[in-house]
Formats: sequence, structure tokens, C-alpha cells
Amino acid sequence: MDSSGPTVKDIARAAGVSPRTVSNVVNGYVHVSDAMRARVLAECERLGYRPNRAARQLRTGRSDMIALVVPDIRQPYFASLAGAVIESAHARNIGVFIESTGATLESERAAIERILALGRFDGLLLTLTWLPPEEAQARARVPCVFMGPASVPKDLVHIGIDNVEAARQATGHLLDRGCRRVAAIGVTGEQTGASENRLKGFLLAHEERGLKPGPQVNVEHFSRSAGVEAMLKLIATADRPDGVFCFSDLLALGAIHAIRKAGLDCPDDVAVVGYDNIEEGLYSLPTLSTVGADMTELAERTLAAISDEHPQSYALPMRLILREST
Repeated sequence: MDSSGPTVKDIARAAGVSPRTVSNVVNGYVHVSDAMRARVLAECERLGYRPNRAARQLRTGRSDMIALVVPDIRQPYFASLAGAVIESAHARNIGVFIESTGATLESERAAIERILALGRFDGLLLTLTWLPPEEAQARARVPCVFMGPASVPKDLVHIGIDNVEAARQATGHLLDRGCRRVAAIGVTGEQTGASENRLKGFLLAHEERGLKPGPQVNVEHFSRSAGVEAMLKLIATADRPDGVFCFSDLLALGAIHAIRKAGLDCPDDVAVVGYDNIEEGLYSLPTLSTVGADMTELAERTLAAISDEHPQSYALPMRLILREST
């Protein structure tokens, strides 16, 4: 073994296998037994072997790098999504580059241009707010998987949750527990995919039960402070709601804070359901009922779609998680 580091042949000799088997393991091929894979990886670790990424790219045409684009990495949901994608990618020996756009049309275009300027990526995972998916795919020039709530044409790949159905179920839970004045917090002035589809689900749940929907409060951002402001407005009305569906968990956490600040009880006076299933909801007071997808499954299916020659769109099953706020 020379000073340049161990080679595939060195690892094969140490593990007692063929160089082809070592290559299959380090390239992530599935047709290798778990025992064989563990033995080869143990020798790679012991001898300090690192695959030559540049040589692999020349040989396979792949860079083993993907880019993840999200609106705001500071938001707990997108931070959790990024963590799940990174974990899933690293299990496949794939690196992840992350862009946080700030959720404007021009910033989403600029993010894609910055990614292309950095070099070759095997694919882009995109959660967009304003940029049409067709334009994003045309600009990217590499396979794209769309993860956000925006409407995606059938010829593009979308991995996500059915926002309308999830909102219908969350609102339906409030109505079925006896709430009769259910409000919505999270409508935006210019409807984006998330707000528009969650509002549709909210209205559909009322329509199915022959009930009149409560007020729908506009917000500028899905934030705690916006949730506080919206909830205080609702509490000040003569016909105060007895249930609230918030279009994000951050809005819901703000709403709960406002309810308690006003001297009311959640859920006895006002029941609250959020959306996203962020970890913070487990530790709020009261703990937050919410709806969301399994983040690990979302990441796994998205990574699989990027590597598949014929990827298919997939709507993850929603989960309604009931806690103390309802």
C-alpha cells in the first residue's frame, strides 16, 4: 500500500473478496449480502479508504451529489426535512448541497442558477413557493423531484402529502369533537399551493357536514407571531371560535399562546389543530394536535425517485396526531 492511500485492490485483499465486490459495495449496489457489505465497509474504515469521486463520475456519469432547495432553512419543518434528506442521502453515499431561497420568485430562480454554476449535480429536490415547476425543470437541466405543495404537471415528479385531504381530516376532527365555530388561520393574500390547498380541505370538511365555515384569517407568514396576532383578532370577535385549524404548527403554537394569554383554556374554550408535525408540538403547553407526513419516508421516497430511471409521483399517507390541544 503506497502513500497515496489504499486502493480497491488493497481493500479486496484485506477483506478476502474480489475487487468487483468492493466496487459494488462502495457504489451502493443492492445485490450484495449484508454480511459481505459489512465486512468490506469495515476494511474500508480500518484502512482509511475513500472512493475517488472524480473517477467515479467519469466512469458512471454521476457525481453522487444532489441539491436541496427549501424556502427557509430556519423554519423547523424545513430543518427537519433537510436532516431527513441528508441522513437518507448519506446512507447512499450521496452528498447534499442546500439552498434556502427566502421564498420569492427571483430568489428561487437565483438558487437554481447558483446550483448550476457550482458544477454537476445528479438531481435537485425542490420545495418551491412561486417558481412554476415547469420553469424550474427547464432551468435545472437535471432530474428534479418536487416536494412542496405546489401543483405539479403529470409529466414531472412530485413526492409529498395530499394537502387538501390532510386539511379535510384535521378540520373534520375539530367538527366531529363538537366544535361548531371553526376558524382557519393561514390564508395568504396571494394563494400559494400550501395555503390554497389547506383552505380547500378546511372548506370541504364543513361542506361534507352541511356546516357553515368560520372565519378565515389572512397572514403574511407562517410564524408564531402571525399565529398570536390572528388568534387575538378572533378572540376579540363577538362570535369567538371554539376551534381553530392552523395551516402550520408555528401558527398553531402562536394561537395557543394567545389563547392562554387571553385567560382562556385550550382545548376547553378553543381547540387547536396544527399542520406539519414538528417536534416543538410535543413540548408545547398543551401539546399540539397536528397533521403531517412521516419525514423519513418522504426523504427515502424522494431519494429513490432521483435515482430511478422512471420515477413516479407519490402522495404520502397523512397522519392525524391527536394530543392535548384537542
